[in-house]
Amino acid sequence: GTTLYGMTAYGGYTDVGVVFKFDMGGGGIELLHEFTAGTTDGAYPYGTLVLSGTTLFGMTGSGGSYYKGTAFRIETNGSGYLRLHNFGAAGDGAYPQSQGALVLYGTALYGMTGSGGASDLGTIFKLETDGSSFGLLHEFSGEPNDGSWPYGSLILSGTTLYGMARNGGNLNCGTIFRIQPDGSGYELLHEFAGGADDGHYPYYGSLACSGTTLYGMTLYGGDSNDGVVFSLELPTVTVTAPNGGESWTAGTEQEITWTSTGAVGPVDILYSYDDGASWPAIVSYTENDGSFLWTVPDA
Repeated sequence: GTTLYGMTAYGGYTDVGVVFKFDMGGGGIELLHEFTAGTTDGAYPYGTLVLSGTTLFGMTGSGGSYYKGTAFRIETNGSGYLRLHNFGAAGDGAYPQSQGALVLYGTALYGMTGSGGASDLGTIFKLETDGSSFGLLHEFSGEPNDGSWPYGSLILSGTTLYGMARNGGNLNCGTIFRIQPDGSGYELLHEFAGGADDGHYPYYGSLACSGTTLYGMTLYGGDSNDGVVFSLELPTVTVTAPNGGESWTAGTEQEITWTSTGAVGPVDILYSYDDGASWPAIVSYTENDGSFLWTVPDA
């Protein structure tokens, strides 16, 4: 409507931040919550709020039971403030202060922490909106095939989450990754290399998605090493034959064809003879050349 909601990292009764609303129609500003720090509340909120109906969700970079940040909810009228999670326990993420906003999908919130996890290099987490369940979907390792110290927000496109890590990858210049909301399918889509032809350190901000293309920025890289704006085509595969209605005779050789966009490597081809209940492989890890000859089984 005509109301803005936000947070400040300082201010309020104990100068550790507030949640506020601002009426653009002339009603001015109103504080919805004044953080108090300590173990009973959060402190120093960063990033942005997420609105679902009349409920706001956000994170703080400090405070909570372990002084390593919290996730919270509050109603738009200032009632119902509730800490949903205290970050920092053993095996948990910590310090979500620079990780932007939470992402709401179904009945769960998704976000990242800048440290914590098995290697203390950051995590991706899932949190139910009522606080009833919390779990880590990924713990960054800093290995060449992984990222470390994620920054910005996750974004949701379709049913897939995308994000960036400041470091990690083969040259430790940062990565772009994707992961499914159930924690499966974690994959690097790009490993930044720096230099004149690539970005280096996606340190601030988040990705944006339009169609099948991701857009973002890095702090360094490019001709002057002062950062780049980049696009990345998402990997997609589309089966072109068979595409419905064919009748293939058992024992005959038929051609399966497909097209792909983005960085798609070898592919698996699977089929089902029981209306999708199971999917045996026709071939695994075959070259992504758009064609495969298949001898149709008697099934």
